[in-house]
Amino acid sequence: MVNNLDMPFLASRLFGVPHMLASTKLDVILNALAPRLFAGEKFAPRAFSQEDTEALSPPETYVVQNNVAILPVHGTLVRRGAWLGALSGLTSYEGLSASFREAIAQPDVHAVLLDIDSSGGEAGGVFDLVEEFQTLSKQYNKPIWAHANEFACSAAYAIACAASQIWVARTGVVGSIGVVCAHLDQSRADEKHGLKWTFVFEGDHKVHGNPHEPLSDTAQIKMQADCTLLYEMFVDWVAQNRPMNADAIRDTKAETFIGTQALTLGLADAQGTLA
Repeated sequence: MVNNLDMPFLASRLFGVPHMLASTKLDVILNALAPRLFAGEKFAPRAFSQEDTEALSPPETYVVQNNVAILPVHGTLVRRGAWLGALSGLTSYEGLSASFREAIAQPDVHAVLLDIDSSGGEAGGVFDLVEEFQTLSKQYNKPIWAHANEFACSAAYAIACAASQIWVARTGVVGSIGVVCAHLDQSRADEKHGLKWTFVFEGDHKVHGNPHEPLSDTAQIKMQADCTLLYEMFVDWVAQNRPMNADAIRDTKAETFIGTQALTLGLADAQGTLA
């Protein structure tokens, strides 16, 4: 088996679309990938070891302890992929949906605990997921609990807010209630490589925001409008599920909060561990 992930595919998922992701995590991803994304590179092929193959096998999506299904929400969150192994560092909303539906329907499961360690991820799909969680919780009359162990930020915090109770580890980090969208202007890199792009199109906004020219004012306004729309959805969701009003949530300014700070603000209910 060979890993040969396409860089242009990554670019389509990273740039020009809104993310609910902690800025520190976004910086790590962009700094690692941006220099290579638009050079036409692919990740160097390599053979997987036996350990890698095991990591790519469908994981045990949840465990049941004392009649509680513990569902891991770990790594960077993406829309698609029914299962993604530990090697990828990703968890998909599709996979979480399937696992949650299976777990909550089990007769011996009396509650679902979301074990969260994620800085967030893609905005697309997260609100459908959390609404599904709450719908199923009501249907089966089984509560959802969440534990920030250690990170429940941005999209991962939106998932935590589906729970009736949120616990946070002493050093756990929650919050980052915000939306971010990145644009990479590769026009100078194109020029350096002797490339000149010409688009033939209909529809005034069809190629706005493309990476082969500087971001126009019109394209930036559209990206900002998309971020604002999703931000208001995020604020409304948190306000529906936490003892905070919309103004208090906006006043967090997408900051993150540790342990007791989160308790004081109402972002979490109690401090504790899974032990």
